Amino acid sequence: MNVGGLDAVPLDLLAPFDYVALGHLHNRHAVNADRIQYAGSLVKFDVSETEQRKGVYILDTETMTRKFIEIPQTPDFIHIRGSFAEIMDPDFYHQVATDSFVQITLTDTEVIPDLMIQLRQVYPYCTGVDRAHGVQTSVTDKPVDRHLDPMALLAQFYADTNGTELTSEQRQWAQQALADVQ
Repeated sequence: MNVGGLDAVPLDLLAPFDYVALGHLHNRHAVNADRIQYAGSLVKFDVSETEQRKGVYILDTETMTRKFIEIPQTPDFIHIRGSFAEIMDPDFYHQVATDSFVQITLTDTEVIPDLMIQLRQVYPYCTGVDRAHGVQTSVTDKPVDRHLDPMALLAQFYADTNGTELTSEQRQWAQQALADVQ
C-alpha cells in the first residue's frame, strides 16, 4: 500500500483482518478497499480539502458495513478565484460565506498595496492568497540618491514601488520604526 507518498504496508498483509481502520491522512478516500478505511480529518485544514465532505464512519460490527455521517463545516473552508475587483465587489461577496476560512487565488498580475488588510475587511478569515499568473513587477533604472536621509529614501522607495505616496499614518509609523532602530 502506497498512500500519501509513503511506502508502508502491502495490502495483502491486511487480508486476514475483517476491517482495518486507518488514520493520519485527511482524505477518507485515500484507499478504496472494501475492508480498509481511512477516517479522514473531521474538519477542513487546507485549500486542497475544500471539496471534501468531512465526517465520521459508523461501523456495524455484525454486518461489517459502514455508514458515513457528514459533519457540517462551520465555518467552512472555501476557495475563491477572480480578480481583486471582482472578489471585492459587494455583488460577488454577498453571495459568498465570507465568515468561512477563505483561500483566494487572484487572477490579477499587478501589485496590490495592503492586499491582506483590504481582503480581511471583507473576508476576515482569509488564510492566504496565491496568484494564478504571478505578479508583474517593474524594474526601475531610477538612480538612488545615497545622500538622502533614511526617511526620504524609504518614502522614495515606497512611491517607486507602489505608485503612491506614503499616507500620513504610514509616514508616522515609518518614522517611529526608524527611530527605534537608531
